[in-house]
Amino acid sequence: MPSWTRSCRRSSIRRTWCRQTLLEAHRDLAQFRGTTSGELAAWLRCILARNLANAARDLGRDKRDVHREQSLQALVEASSARLEAWLAAEGPSPQPVRRPP
Repeated sequence: MPSWTRSCRRSSIRRTWCRQTLLEAHRDLAQFRGTTSGELAAWLRCILARNLANAARDLGRDKRDVHREQSLQALVEASSARLEAWLAAEGPSPQPVRRPP
C-alpha cells in the first residue's frame, strides 16, 4: 500500500474523530461549565478521549464470526423435521398432566 494511501486513511480517521467530538460537544454545550478557552479545550479533550476509549473497547470486542452462523431457515426446517418424527413415532401418546384439585 502506498504511503500516501495510509496517510489519507489516517487523516480521514482523524477527521472522523474530530467531527464526532465536535458533534457531541455541540449537543452537550449546555453542560459545559467553563468560562475560558482553556477550559473549553480541556472539555473537548475529555470528549475526544472518551470517544477514543470507546472505539478501542469496540475494536477489542468479539466480532461476528460468519463461520459460526447458521441459516435460520435451516434451523426451522431441522426443528420441524424433529417434531414430525416425534409425532409420527409409534408408541403411547403422552398423557395429559393431571393437576391436583
